[in-house]
Amino acid sequence: MRHRSSVRQLGRRRAARKSLLRNLATDLINKKSVTTTLAKAKSLRVYAEKLVTIAKTKPAEQAQRLLQGKLFGKQAVKSLVTNYKKAYQNRSGGYLRLTKLGPRSGDQSKMVKVEWL
Repeated sequence: MRHRSSVRQLGRRRAARKSLLRNLATDLINKKSVTTTLAKAKSLRVYAEKLVTIAKTKPAEQAQRLLQGKLFGKQAVKSLVTNYKKAYQNRSGGYLRLTKLGPRSGDQSKMVKVEWL
């Protein structure tokens, strides 16, 4: 049962779920947008917005160290600390937009495009 559990399990165990979110967040930072299912997008939004908040609030070196454990690739970390920190400095939250695309043809899963504002 799911009583008082706020984690979306996404049909995966903890390690696979963590790796999935790290991959999606890294692709989102590098490519500026990503297309995925609605459930994954909702989980990604929470994860990615916390990363931007870390980049904004912490000093640069400390933010880089913290973000290296949450993303794959040094390029994504560097981009987050330099570019996204400046872009969202005056914004208090809500850095991502979820645009519904319709069902996927194979299994009718609800698809969403996740992009930065």
